[in-house]
Amino acid sequence: MLRRTHVSALSVLALAASASLSSPAKAECRSDIDAVSLANEADGLRTTDVDAAIAKYQQAIALSPTQHRVVYKLALAYVRKEMWAEVVRTTERATKLAPTFANYAATRGFALARMAEKGDGSWTDARSALQAALALDDGDAEAHLELGDALLHLDDEKGALVQFDRAVHVAPDRSAGYFALADLYLRLGFASHAEKTLTEGLRLTRDEGRFSLFMLAGRVAERKHDTTTALSRYEEARRTCGACSDGAQSLVYFALGTAYASVTPPRKSEAIVSFAAFSKLVCKGARAARYSDECTQAYELTTRLGGSP
Repeated sequence: MLRRTHVSALSVLALAASASLSSPAKAECRSDIDAVSLANEADGLRTTDVDAAIAKYQQAIALSPTQHRVVYKLALAYVRKEMWAEVVRTTERATKLAPTFANYAATRGFALARMAEKGDGSWTDARSALQAALALDDGDAEAHLELGDALLHLDDEKGALVQFDRAVHVAPDRSAGYFALADLYLRLGFASHAEKTLTEGLRLTRDEGRFSLFMLAGRVAERKHDTTTALSRYEEARRTCGACSDGAQSLVYFALGTAYASVTPPRKSEAIVSFAAFSKLVCKGARAARYSDECTQAYELTTRLGGSP
């Protein structure tokens, strides 16, 4: 036999009160869901329309201000725009929401370093942010490299060596740490240390940064007046970078030209071809002013070798 359910007025009031109390929680949950949806849409736009992505991240944060991952995604969108002051501001907000996330502090340090390079910020601030990031995660090779660079700008060469060495140890398969460490050794006059670092780096790495290792190894060999080894290293660099037409990579043609011209006997035709490639890529337009000394040398050596500049 079914029983009739008796609901008193007091029970109805209690139910109503309960419903009214749960409504804000439901609304908050709805806002979180909508924020995640907007953030997902922004993720898809970040590489094609970063401004639209930024707008959607901002909408998502307005709906759900405590979602630190979305705040950090906004910071990364600002990185793509190189809006460093906004990156700093946004990563500070993300860090306040999630103080143990080392990548938030690391990105802030990266942005502060870019600002310092332009004279809009302090290398001391960049150092502090990067140190804070590494205190949370000592295994971030990129943060070690950035901190080493900041320390160099603050005239702390010993500290920079420590950071570059640490970058090598935490990421032994990445070329960047070996290059930074070897380059600083070379500038400090420790050529043998630089050579050993480069040899180890070329043995253990397979990434595109090997180009820089080969180029620096060629410079080390030149300092030792070992032209044959220098030429071998530059030829390896040339094979590594393909067309070598991107920015500083084109300098490999100048290095090859001088090396071909310096071996005994000189490999004149190969030197002339290398200098011609260098001049075509570099000695015109904006790059010509930056590399005016190299362009002048390439012209003079080409003439001396009997070629047409």
